[in-house]
Amino acid sequence: MKITVYIIISIMFFLYLGHIEITFKPFSIIMPAWRVSVGVLLIIIGFLFLHVDSYKDGLDKGAKIVEQVYRQKGLIK
Repeated sequence: MKITVYIIISIMFFLYLGHIEITFKPFSIIMPAWRVSVGVLLIIIGFLFLHVDSYKDGLDKGAKIVEQVYRQKGLIK
């Protein structure tokens, strides 16, 4: 449920960024600044990749530290 709300809010945000115009007679949907929405989306995806990569690096470093401590205490061989 929470994910659905986040998705709806993000779609509304991207439509707002793109200056969406909806007319009903004749029916048309115009988004003149769609490049802004795509640019912001790509920036967000880039930050997510950086976050996941740094999390993975930190997890690997932490696992090596724990392994060294266990080896020093003689818990693993």
